[in-house]
Amino acid sequence: MEKRGPALDRYDKVFIVIGSAGAAIFLLGLMWYLLDVPHGSDRALLDAIRGLRAPPLTVLFYAFSVLGNKYLLLALGVLFIAHLLLKRKYRLGAELYLLFCFLWSLNLAMKALFSRERPGEDGLLLDAIGGSFPSGHAMVGNALWGTIVIYVFHMRTGYFPWAIAAWSLLAILMCISRVYLGVHYPSDVIAGLGLSCVFMAIVYRILRNERAKATERDHGPRTNTRI
Repeated sequence: MEKRGPALDRYDKVFIVIGSAGAAIFLLGLMWYLLDVPHGSDRALLDAIRGLRAPPLTVLFYAFSVLGNKYLLLALGVLFIAHLLLKRKYRLGAELYLLFCFLWSLNLAMKALFSRERPGEDGLLLDAIGGSFPSGHAMVGNALWGTIVIYVFHMRTGYFPWAIAAWSLLAILMCISRVYLGVHYPSDVIAGLGLSCVFMAIVYRILRNERAKATERDHGPRTNTRI
């Protein structure tokens, strides 16, 4: 079989760093929200970003915001799980389904717990409902897109680093879009982004173990398996 991909554990340390950094970023966003006084730095940065509004940027950030729309994510998630089931990856499909349900439920629970109101309606360019902290786009949207990136590219040497870089850019722009459009404070998206990174590290471990088991079934135990 052609050797196209890296050893399965090549990116283990990378995702340990991503997960650890994600936890730290979440705590940063949480403490920023809890300790920032009304109309403090959180609001000041929100106003600064909204002050950059221009028609071309509005179109751009609206497009990135749509990528985290809950209906799009639901359809994308259903198609992804269906793909796994069609590939007879029943265990993997069940694990990721339950993990996504947990992540989505956690986001809703945290929104209800903190019950943070969204920024004032005078600066909204987009309708939004529910609590503001943490951002569902940053938390759930980035996690789902990142999971698909890892699933598709994690065994391709030449593409995986670029795919992760592309996901990182998407995640950052999606987060900025929510602040730019006036539906979230910066701390909302920072906390959500942090949790999505933790989730990505967990997903990577699940997919890594799944691929290792599949390779072992096909070829027997091997060290630094390549495909």
